[in-house]
Amino acid sequence: PRLVYQAREIYQGVKVIRVWPFSFGRKNRRARILDALMLMLAFAWKLLWMTRFDKIVAMSSPPLVGFIACLSARWRKSEFLYWVMDLNPDEAIELGWVARETLLAKVLQKISRFIFDRSSKIIVLDRFMRDRLLLQGIEPEKISVIPPWSHDKDLETISHEMNPFRKTHGLEGKFVVMYSGNHSLCHPLDTLLEAVFRLRDDPAVVFVFIGGGARASEVLNFKRAHGLENIVQLPYQDRSKLKYSLSAADLHIVTMEERFVGMVHPCKIYGILRIGRPFIYLG
Repeated sequence: PRLVYQAREIYQGVKVIRVWPFSFGRKNRRARILDALMLMLAFAWKLLWMTRFDKIVAMSSPPLVGFIACLSARWRKSEFLYWVMDLNPDEAIELGWVARETLLAKVLQKISRFIFDRSSKIIVLDRFMRDRLLLQGIEPEKISVIPPWSHDKDLETISHEMNPFRKTHGLEGKFVVMYSGNHSLCHPLDTLLEAVFRLRDDPAVVFVFIGGGARASEVLNFKRAHGLENIVQLPYQDRSKLKYSLSAADLHIVTMEERFVGMVHPCKIYGILRIGRPFIYLG
């Protein structure tokens, strides 16, 4: 919330125009919803006064912002492409943020279907997302599967001996098990925390949690409740420092709760693969 980018800039030859510089943050559900609503209004206002474009591409975050882009594309007779990072309102309904059989859920599902039906191309992250859309009756020829990728220019493998991250956080001589990324409700940590507890008396093993999200407090509370000294908890790292933090691990952990498969994608895998460290997938 404290980071504000320039309203306009040229980035790698691309003209970037940004909207709504203020953010309420992601500390709770109400703030996230308010953020999304204000962003949708800001996008709508900006698109209203811009010239016509041949193509309009919208991502799925913030939720349903594609609806604004889709309406603008139809009004200006532009081609509309939808790049799906996560499936909503499916995820919100599964999380219980929106009750399944309510009028709100039905309206949100109608809006989502409106976006999909009027997209000339839909990009999804994996075959599970594609299968979910096919079950909804979306035409298969419109859907392309394009997985995410890592920030290759920012990532390289740093040996433990040359890695200042391990020294700064007291990890030298330890076997480091790391969970790095979003601690969201889609990514359960109970199995990992049980492993932390079972290995609490082994001084050779330390568990490092990097990132934030709804489950970050779950890790902190577990650490305090059991008086654990084998947990190191850190905030999100700047992209320029990712090569050090990801390389500091001997083993990475990636998790996904089964009911969210096809709604979200475990993107943290790609940075781990780029660094070349082993990982265990729980899901």
